Amino acid sequence: MTTLDPPYLWLALAMLIGGLELMLGTYYLLALAGGAVLTGLIAFLFPLSWWTDFAMFAILSIVSLMLMLYWRQTVGNQPPADDASRMKGRQVTVIQRVAPRGRVRHRGVEWNAESDEIFEEGDTAMIQDVRGSTLYISSKGGKAHE
Repeated sequence: MTTLDPPYLWLALAMLIGGLELMLGTYYLLALAGGAVLTGLIAFLFPLSWWTDFAMFAILSIVSLMLMLYWRQTVGNQPPADDASRMKGRQVTVIQRVAPRGRVRHRGVEWNAESDEIFEEGDTAMIQDVRGSTLYISSKGGKAHE
């Protein structure tokens, strides 16, 4: 009976945990898979005892988990730059008469617009809602024509 060397076992364990993570989608198993990969790579360079390998796996998994949680709280938790909820309340400039439909410019980008009010070219309006590629605008803070 042949056995695998410890580095290969750690890498096989990392693939098994990684596959399980793909099925579950929890992100927490990524830390364990990362710890197993790093343990396997270190075991290739420095053949150590099983106890040392297990201790290294535990430490590296905890460090991977801490780094992953830090990343999720700082970088991964931010809304995308085009998040519609961040556009509400922002000012737009009318570039084509809105009565009830027209075009507006928001931060250099042209959008379709709809409103219950009438806006002429050059007027300013406030974004009340975003649905798809259409901005729903009102005169709060801007000037509308009746």
